[in-house]
Amino acid sequence: MPTKVYFLDDQKTESIGITWGFNWKNVSITYAGKVIGTIAHKAELKKGQLFNLTDYKDLSVKLKGEWNPELELLVNGKEIPGSPTDPNVQLYQTFKAAIGLGILNVLIGLLSSMLNISFLTNLGIGFSSAIFGLIVIALSYGVKRRSRLALGAIIALFILDIMATFYFLDKDDFNPTSAVILKIIIIIFLFRGFPAIKKLNERSIKQGL
Repeated sequence: MPTKVYFLDDQKTESIGITWGFNWKNVSITYAGKVIGTIAHKAELKKGQLFNLTDYKDLSVKLKGEWNPELELLVNGKEIPGSPTDPNVQLYQTFKAAIGLGILNVLIGLLSSMLNISFLTNLGIGFSSAIFGLIVIALSYGVKRRSRLALGAIIALFILDIMATFYFLDKDDFNPTSAVILKIIIIIFLFRGFPAIKKLNERSIKQGL
Protein backbone atom coordinates (compact mmCIF):
# COMPACT_ATOMS: atom_id res chain seq x y z
CA MET A 1 0.00 0.00 0.00
CA PRO A 2 1.34 3.47 -0.88
CA THR A 3 2.54 5.56 2.05
CA LYS A 4 3.46 9.23 2.32
CA VAL A 5 5.00 11.00 5.30
CA TYR A 6 4.90 14.78 5.80
CA PHE A 7 6.45 16.89 8.54
CA LEU A 8 4.83 19.83 10.30
CA ASP A 9 8.08 21.40 11.52
CA ASP A 10 11.56 22.06 10.18
CA GLN A 11 13.10 19.79 12.82
CA LYS A 12 10.96 16.90 11.49
CA THR A 13 9.74 15.92 14.94
CA GLU A 14 6.02 16.06 14.06
CA SER A 15 5.03 13.70 11.27
CA ILE A 16 1.78 12.97 9.48
CA GLY A 17 1.65 9.60 7.73
CA ILE A 18 -0.92 8.64 5.10
CA THR A 19 -1.39 5.08 3.84
CA TRP A 20 -4.05 4.10 1.31
CA GLY A 21 -5.22 1.18 -0.78
CA PHE A 22 -6.54 0.86 -4.32
CA ASN A 23 -8.99 3.58 -5.36
CA TRP A 24 -8.38 5.46 -2.11
CA LYS A 25 -9.83 2.76 0.12
CA ASN A 26 -8.80 2.04 3.72
CA VAL A 27 -6.90 5.28 4.26
CA SER A 28 -4.92 5.25 7.50
CA ILE A 29 -3.69 8.46 9.16
CA THR A 30 -0.87 8.56 11.69
CA TYR A 31 0.52 11.36 13.84
CA ALA A 32 4.03 10.94 15.25
CA GLY A 33 3.87 7.26 14.31
CA LYS A 34 0.54 6.55 16.03
CA VAL A 35 -2.70 5.82 14.15
CA ILE A 36 -5.22 8.59 14.82
CA GLY A 37 -7.92 7.52 12.37
CA THR A 38 -8.98 5.57 9.30
CA ILE A 39 -11.29 6.31 6.38
CA ALA A 40 -12.69 3.17 4.81
CA HIS A 41 -14.16 4.37 1.51
CA LYS A 42 -13.45 6.96 -1.18
CA ALA A 43 -16.91 8.51 -0.77
CA GLU A 44 -16.14 9.31 2.88
CA LEU A 45 -12.75 10.69 1.92
CA LYS A 46 -14.33 13.05 -0.64
CA LYS A 47 -16.60 14.43 2.10
CA GLY A 48 -13.57 15.04 4.31
CA GLN A 49 -12.87 14.28 7.94
CA LEU A 50 -11.32 16.17 10.83
CA PHE A 51 -8.87 14.62 13.29
CA ASN A 52 -7.56 16.13 16.50
CA LEU A 53 -3.78 16.18 16.82
CA THR A 54 -3.28 18.23 19.97
CA ASP A 55 -5.24 20.72 22.05
CA TYR A 56 -4.50 23.41 19.47
CA LYS A 57 -4.05 21.46 16.22
CA ASP A 58 -6.63 19.78 13.98
CA LEU A 59 -5.96 17.83 10.79
CA SER A 60 -8.42 17.97 7.90
CA VAL A 61 -8.18 15.14 5.33
CA LYS A 62 -10.16 15.39 2.10
CA LEU A 63 -9.92 14.03 -1.44
CA LYS A 64 -10.33 16.80 -4.01
CA GLY A 65 -10.68 16.74 -7.79
CA GLU A 66 -12.33 14.36 -10.23
CA TRP A 67 -10.06 13.57 -13.17
CA ASN A 68 -6.87 13.88 -11.10
CA PRO A 69 -7.81 13.38 -7.40
CA GLU A 70 -5.43 14.87 -4.83
CA LEU A 71 -5.40 14.51 -1.07
CA GLU A 72 -5.84 17.83 0.70
CA LEU A 73 -4.14 17.83 4.10
CA LEU A 74 -4.74 20.92 6.24
CA VAL A 75 -3.53 21.65 9.75
CA ASN A 76 -5.63 24.45 11.25
CA GLY A 77 -6.75 25.34 7.74
CA LYS A 78 -3.26 25.55 6.19
CA GLU A 79 -1.73 23.10 3.71
CA ILE A 80 0.93 20.77 5.11
CA PRO A 81 4.29 21.60 3.46
CA GLY A 82 5.05 19.16 0.66
CA SER A 83 1.50 17.78 0.47
CA PRO A 84 -0.27 17.54 -2.92
CA THR A 85 -2.31 20.75 -2.51
CA ASP A 86 0.59 22.78 -1.10
CA PRO A 87 0.83 25.71 -3.58
CA ASN A 88 4.63 25.47 -3.54
CA VAL A 89 4.37 21.85 -4.71
CA GLN A 90 1.77 22.71 -7.35
CA LEU A 91 3.84 25.60 -8.68
CA TYR A 92 6.97 23.44 -8.88
CA GLN A 93 5.04 20.71 -10.72
CA THR A 94 3.71 23.32 -13.15
CA PHE A 95 7.25 24.61 -13.70
CA LYS A 96 8.58 21.08 -14.31
CA ALA A 97 5.79 20.29 -16.77
CA ALA A 98 6.34 23.52 -18.70
CA ILE A 99 10.11 23.25 -18.92
CA GLY A 100 9.85 19.55 -19.78
CA LEU A 101 7.54 20.35 -22.67
CA GLY A 102 9.90 23.08 -23.82
CA ILE A 103 12.88 20.70 -23.83
CA LEU A 104 10.81 18.06 -25.65
CA ASN A 105 9.88 20.55 -28.37
CA VAL A 106 13.52 21.55 -28.80
CA LEU A 107 14.65 17.92 -29.15
CA ILE A 108 11.85 16.87 -31.50
CA GLY A 109 12.24 20.03 -33.57
CA LEU A 110 15.98 19.54 -34.02
CA LEU A 111 15.54 15.83 -34.72
CA SER A 112 12.92 16.51 -37.37
CA SER A 113 14.93 19.26 -39.09
CA MET A 114 18.22 17.32 -39.08
CA LEU A 115 16.87 13.90 -40.08
CA ASN A 116 13.93 15.13 -42.18
CA ILE A 117 11.43 12.74 -40.55
CA SER A 118 8.39 12.83 -42.82
CA PHE A 119 5.56 12.27 -40.35
CA LEU A 120 6.96 15.07 -38.14
CA THR A 121 7.46 17.50 -41.00
CA ASN A 122 3.90 16.77 -42.19
CA LEU A 123 2.76 18.10 -38.83
CA GLY A 124 4.79 21.27 -39.27
CA ILE A 125 7.41 20.14 -36.74
CA GLY A 126 10.89 21.34 -37.55
CA PHE A 127 13.42 24.01 -36.60
CA SER A 128 10.58 26.41 -35.70
CA SER A 129 9.45 23.87 -33.09
CA ALA A 130 12.88 24.09 -31.48
CA ILE A 131 12.54 27.88 -31.32
CA PHE A 132 9.06 27.40 -29.85
CA GLY A 133 10.58 25.12 -27.19
CA LEU A 134 13.26 27.66 -26.28
CA ILE A 135 10.59 30.32 -25.77
CA VAL A 136 8.62 27.96 -23.51
CA ILE A 137 11.76 27.17 -21.50
CA ALA A 138 12.43 30.88 -20.98
CA LEU A 139 8.82 31.50 -19.93
CA SER A 140 8.99 28.52 -17.53
CA TYR A 141 11.46 30.42 -15.36
CA GLY A 142 8.93 33.25 -15.21
CA VAL A 143 6.40 30.71 -13.92
CA LYS A 144 8.92 29.63 -11.28
CA ARG A 145 9.04 33.28 -10.18
CA ARG A 146 5.24 33.28 -9.82
CA SER A 147 4.41 35.16 -13.02
CA ARG A 148 0.83 34.56 -14.11
CA LEU A 149 1.63 36.39 -17.34
CA ALA A 150 4.37 33.87 -18.18
CA LEU A 151 2.07 30.93 -17.41
CA GLY A 152 -0.70 32.44 -19.53
CA ALA A 153 1.75 32.94 -22.39
CA ILE A 154 2.82 29.27 -22.25
CA ILE A 155 -0.79 28.09 -22.33
CA ALA A 156 -1.57 30.46 -25.23
CA LEU A 157 1.46 29.14 -27.14
CA PHE A 158 0.30 25.54 -26.74
CA ILE A 159 -3.21 26.43 -27.89
CA LEU A 160 -1.65 28.04 -30.98
CA ASP A 161 0.49 24.92 -31.38
CA ILE A 162 -2.64 22.75 -31.50
CA MET A 163 -4.16 25.04 -34.10
CA ALA A 164 -0.95 24.92 -36.14
CA THR A 165 -0.96 21.11 -35.98
CA PHE A 166 -4.31 20.99 -37.78
CA TYR A 167 -3.27 23.73 -40.20
CA PHE A 168 -0.17 21.86 -41.38
CA LEU A 169 -1.76 18.42 -41.19
CA ASP A 170 -1.40 16.02 -44.10
CA LYS A 171 -4.35 13.76 -43.31
CA ASP A 172 -3.15 10.94 -45.58
CA ASP A 173 -0.01 10.42 -43.56
CA PHE A 174 -0.83 10.86 -39.88
CA ASN A 175 -3.73 11.30 -37.47
CA PRO A 176 -2.72 13.73 -34.71
CA THR A 177 -5.72 13.07 -32.46
CA SER A 178 -3.72 11.36 -29.68
CA ALA A 179 -1.08 14.09 -29.69
CA VAL A 180 -3.72 16.83 -29.56
CA ILE A 181 -5.58 15.13 -26.70
CA LEU A 182 -2.30 14.84 -24.79
CA LYS A 183 -1.61 18.55 -25.32
CA ILE A 184 -5.10 19.44 -24.09
CA ILE A 185 -4.54 17.36 -20.93
CA ILE A 186 -1.21 19.14 -20.41
CA ILE A 187 -2.87 22.55 -20.84
CA ILE A 188 -5.50 21.62 -18.22
CA PHE A 189 -2.68 20.53 -15.89
CA LEU A 190 -0.85 23.83 -16.42
CA PHE A 191 -3.96 25.79 -15.38
CA ARG A 192 -3.51 24.55 -11.81
CA GLY A 193 -0.53 26.87 -11.60
CA PHE A 194 -2.78 29.95 -11.51
CA PRO A 195 -4.39 29.33 -8.09
CA ALA A 196 -0.99 28.24 -6.73
CA ILE A 197 0.63 31.51 -7.86
CA LYS A 198 -2.31 33.49 -6.46
CA LYS A 199 -2.05 31.81 -3.03
CA LEU A 200 1.72 32.25 -2.84
CA ASN A 201 1.55 35.91 -3.87
CA GLU A 202 -1.20 36.58 -1.30
CA ARG A 203 0.91 34.96 1.41
CA SER A 204 3.91 37.05 0.42
CA ILE A 205 1.82 40.23 0.68
CA LYS A 206 0.56 39.23 4.12
CA GLN A 207 4.11 38.47 5.26
CA GLY A 208 5.36 41.74 3.79
CA LEU A 209 7.69 40.04 1.31
